[in-house]
Amino acid sequence: MLPLGSMNGTPELCNTYIPTISVDPSIAPQVHYVVYNIYKINRFFTTWFYATLFAKSQASDSITNIIQTINPPEKTNVLLNDILSALIAGLAFVSTPGGAAVGGIAAETSAVSTILTTALKQAPSVAKAIWPVGTTDSVIYQIGQLQEALGDVTDQLRDSINAGLQLVMTDMSAFQAFAANGAFSSPKPPSLQNETTGLQWGFTTFLVSKSLTENGWDALFTTPARVGSRDENGNIKEDLWWCSPKENGFCFFLNKSINPKGGDNILSKVINTGWTTGDLLFDGALTCLQEGKTEGVPVTLNAENQLDLNCLSRMNLCTSHPESHDKPIACPVPFVDGKCPYPACRD
Repeated sequence: MLPLGSMNGTPELCNTYIPTISVDPSIAPQVHYVVYNIYKINRFFTTWFYATLFAKSQASDSITNIIQTINPPEKTNVLLNDILSALIAGLAFVSTPGGAAVGGIAAETSAVSTILTTALKQAPSVAKAIWPVGTTDSVIYQIGQLQEALGDVTDQLRDSINAGLQLVMTDMSAFQAFAANGAFSSPKPPSLQNETTGLQWGFTTFLVSKSLTENGWDALFTTPARVGSRDENGNIKEDLWWCSPKENGFCFFLNKSINPKGGDNILSKVINTGWTTGDLLFDGALTCLQEGKTEGVPVTLNAENQLDLNCLSRMNLCTSHPESHDKPIACPVPFVDGKCPYPACRD
């Protein structure tokens, strides 16, 4: 194995695969299988790294417009660990239900994303190596420094991705689990083009949601039946509300109760610019809130050892009248112990 960054800080491909290694014929098929998987897994991690670098450049191009549009406070702090988590999670983000709603992502990228998430579920120790659980120490950047910060994170991105690769290559149980679904043994195993588009969505969703929350925007949510903003045909006004396509899903309205100055048509601006989608921004944040993880890191493992990316959205969710079910926009779910389980919007 040649680890990422083995040559002058630049990822190096293990590109010498020799299928005619001289071994005892009785074990030749097994040796061939192992060597082939070692080579292809190395290749996959290397292409993943290069594609993440491209996602970093795409994310950097969006930062100025996001900040100018949403105008979060200049002293908004962002942890370097959260930046890295969001960027590296971009590939896995593609195969989430919210990621499936993103337009312009190649079918090949979606297929590779599914292979990665399956392999990580089979080998959760690899996921934990890439996204360490319980990591709290981190450099803090103010939001105006993010472009500069992204320019300096290449080594950290390489180290994080390489941590997963190193574990696969040095721990037999991790290797067997990661390769267990057979995807890396196929004639066309997973790899990514250097300029793979769509992997920046994890980061831009994180940045948009954090910027909105820090600038006083709450996502007020309720049932579709309680939405009063409708056109002459009785349809919910889509420029004001985003309604989840999920069965029994909620509708969300961006409500600016703090610093109410500016922000006309903010929902249309953040959705139509291609920085995020309603599925990623709202449904993800709601699941994160329901899981009680809103104060935690943006990428974790759930009880089934699957990557949980819902908390990449840091959108603050709220209800208008949590003490009531009778008012037009009230607690949208049954009370728990006599109270609405969701917080009120900020005053």
